[in-house]
Amino acid sequence: MTNENEDANSSNQEQPSSAPLQTFSTQAIEPWILPLQKTWATNSIITINVLIFLVMVLDGGFETIWKPNSELLVKWQLDWGPLTLDGEPWRLLTSTFIHIGIIHLGCNMAVLSRIGATCELLYGRAKFLTIYLLSGIAASVCSLMIHADSGSAGASGAICGLIGAYAGFILMHQKEIEPKIFKESMKQTAVYLAVCVIFGASVHADQAAHAGGLVAGLALGATMAPTNNTDRAIRLRDTFGTIALIGLIVLVFTLEVNGAFDRSGMLALSKANNALNRDKDIAKAIELIESPQAAQNNSLYANQFRAALYLESKQFKKAKQAVEKLLKQAPDNPSVLQLAMEVAFIDRDYPKAIEITNKGVETTREPAKAAYFAFTNYLASRRLGVKDAAETLKSCKEKLSVQDWAYKVASYLDGSMNENAFEAAAQNNDQKTEVQFYTAMMKLFEGETAEAKRRFEWVVKNGPINFMEYHYSVEELANLNAGKIDGIE
Repeated sequence: MTNENEDANSSNQEQPSSAPLQTFSTQAIEPWILPLQKTWATNSIITINVLIFLVMVLDGGFETIWKPNSELLVKWQLDWGPLTLDGEPWRLLTSTFIHIGIIHLGCNMAVLSRIGATCELLYGRAKFLTIYLLSGIAASVCSLMIHADSGSAGASGAICGLIGAYAGFILMHQKEIEPKIFKESMKQTAVYLAVCVIFGASVHADQAAHAGGLVAGLALGATMAPTNNTDRAIRLRDTFGTIALIGLIVLVFTLEVNGAFDRSGMLALSKANNALNRDKDIAKAIELIESPQAAQNNSLYANQFRAALYLESKQFKKAKQAVEKLLKQAPDNPSVLQLAMEVAFIDRDYPKAIEITNKGVETTREPAKAAYFAFTNYLASRRLGVKDAAETLKSCKEKLSVQDWAYKVASYLDGSMNENAFEAAAQNNDQKTEVQFYTAMMKLFEGETAEAKRRFEWVVKNGPINFMEYHYSVEELANLNAGKIDGIE
């Protein structure tokens, strides 16, 4: 009897790893007794995950070994709704191979080394890989359904799929497995799930992804569970089960792309941001920002984005309406005041610009930011014919370091730095844009309209289009070409 058992075990060990085990011995279903040399696919997945993590750390710097920053994770294809649902669907899969720190990686790979090896032996290499990859994608899709505006990464969703497949195998073959082994195997499944849930809760992991992966794995595992019956009906069961899950994943993902689960409107806002900054399509951005999904979001961020977008598209009436909402929401917020200042100044509502800039100088704690309120205050005052308008400017200048760029701008405007020195101080295109704009304004005040026009043209040609200076220059050039010079004494 002993020899027969040994022969049976020996035949199990010699079976190729690419084919599922056809007998259900203790060795086949207990994850702690495994011939690891057979689990080529599991070992390869672990190796890929580790190598990707190491290269990502090399890219981001050693400090990212504990917690990579969001920019690095997005670069390495994190599953993030604003990108995944806006033209980059591959992130559903790539995100399952990146990890948020070495602890995250270590815990996932430790569990994968056991449950992965077990499932690879039970299902065979091809089915194992199908279950792992589809469970990972299903986990990513479920994550987007619950919180599309958050990022998700890691192999845990796919691992939960393997746990589900393991449970599915045990349940499908309950009658063929000894009661003691069945009980121990279900306990092991519970342990795996507990590790995922408890560890996940402790680090605020994506439980929606865990649930999605688990359900997908359970369904695939039950459908693909190997049997000694190899007739056509069983083969069709495997195929149709896989196709059905793929179809469900595609359906849910399509609904997500079209905003069916965008309850807050944040996804529509993110897509509008992509259209503006990534695709340079301002018309598409406006279409998205005015969609029903985006309209339901009246957060501070949403209204700031609306105001900035309308300002950039020269829809000043809509920009002013958005700014009015912002000033009611956060009347002392420096960012709101800056946006309100830009809208008022570009729209040539100089009294309003002076009112806002006075408040901005009073409420803004950062000297450099306060200085820009003072610069606009000075220009708006000069536009209204106030000759001695540098008092606020000088008080702000006193709080700046002589090394600050804002100090140099203030020095030029108050007359303590000449034009040549000001131009020589500019080190980059942003600073050169400000030099050309402020010198153009001063030339305008001095009646040198031809030179002012030349400098405004430089700003329009070379300046960043999201700068207030750019938009004001566009409007000023239109006035100069029409022979209008408003507010010049």
